[in-house]
Amino acid sequence: MFMYEFNEEEYREVIREEAHEEGLAKGLAEGRAEGRAEGERRIALLMTKLKELGLVEDAFKAASDPEFRNKLYKEYNL
Repeated sequence: MFMYEFNEEEYREVIREEAHEEGLAKGLAEGRAEGRAEGERRIALLMTKLKELGLVEDAFKAASDPEFRNKLYKEYNL
């Protein structure tokens, strides 16, 4: 004899919740990966631009100073 009755609706709800959580986690992971790729592309463009302009010191500063880097992104429309 079982200690409880099988409730199909509760079972389906648990499966739906697990699927939702799994989908959410997958979507967040994909979004983070896309964000990292975009960030890498953007900084590569900035470093290339600074190299072309001979602004090596600005490149070094931009690598370690997010505020300065964001200023340069705006300045060069990146």
